[in-house]
Amino acid sequence: MATEIFTYQQELGEEQSATIKVFCPETKVPKEGFPVIFILDGSAYFSMFCDLISLQSRRTEKTGIPAAIVVGICAEGEAPFPKRRIYDFTPNINPCIWPKRPDGTDWPEHGGADYTIKLLKDVKKEINARYKINFNESILFGHSLGGLFTSYVLLNDADLFSHYYIASPSLWWNQQWLLKQKFNLTKSSQKIYIAVEQQDKHDMHDLAYKYYQKLLAHYVETVFDNPQDENHMSIVPTTMSRALRFLWKDVEH
Repeated sequence: MATEIFTYQQELGEEQSATIKVFCPETKVPKEGFPVIFILDGSAYFSMFCDLISLQSRRTEKTGIPAAIVVGICAEGEAPFPKRRIYDFTPNINPCIWPKRPDGTDWPEHGGADYTIKLLKDVKKEINARYKINFNESILFGHSLGGLFTSYVLLNDADLFSHYYIASPSLWWNQQWLLKQKFNLTKSSQKIYIAVEQQDKHDMHDLAYKYYQKLLAHYVETVFDNPQDENHMSIVPTTMSRALRFLWKDVEH
C-alpha cells in the first residue's frame, strides 16, 4: 500500500499544524473515483483503518469493503490522543461546564471545533487535487470527543460529508449541550452509523440513543449499534467492518 504524508499549516491564534496521512490503494481507480474516509484522531486510528481496508478490499465481493482512500487527521505530537484534541473537537460555547477530572487538574482550552471544520474543508480540497475521489461516498469518522465533533459537523455542516461513522460520542459534554440544539435538518440520503458500548459511564449509551432517535426523523438510513461486552476503546475495532459495509453498501464493486 502507498502512504503519503504532508503537513497542513493553520492559523489558530498561533500557528499550529496538523499532519495529514493519506493511504491510496495500489489498484485500478474506479470510474467514479475512490470512496474516502476521513479519520479524526489519526495518530490512534489511521493505521487500523488502512489495514482493514487493505485486507478486506482484496475480496470486496465477499467482504463488502471496497478499495478506498484513507485520510488521517493527526494533531501535533506522537501521542495517540494528544491534549490538543479537547480544543480541536469542542464548540466555542461559554460558559463551559466540565465534570471534575479524576486527578483534580484543570481541563485544557476548549472551543476550536469551527477551526477544525475549516481544516477539513481545506484538506478535502487538497485531497481532491491529488487523487480521484468519489465524494458521494465520503465518510467522516470520530470516536469519543471526536464523535462529539462529528455530531457537531452533522448538525451544522452536514453536506461536508456524505456519510458519518460516530463511535461513543461524548454527548455529555457541557451538560449535554449538543442534544439541546435544534435539529433543523432536511430529509437526506446520507447514511449515519452510531456505535456505542453498553457501559453506563457518562451515560454514553443513553445519550447516544437519544441522539439516534433525533436523527431518525431526518435520516432514513441510520443504524444504532450497541454490541455486548465491549468498552469505550474496543467499540471501534468491533464495529469497523459492520460500519463500513453499511455506509459503503451502494459503492459499485
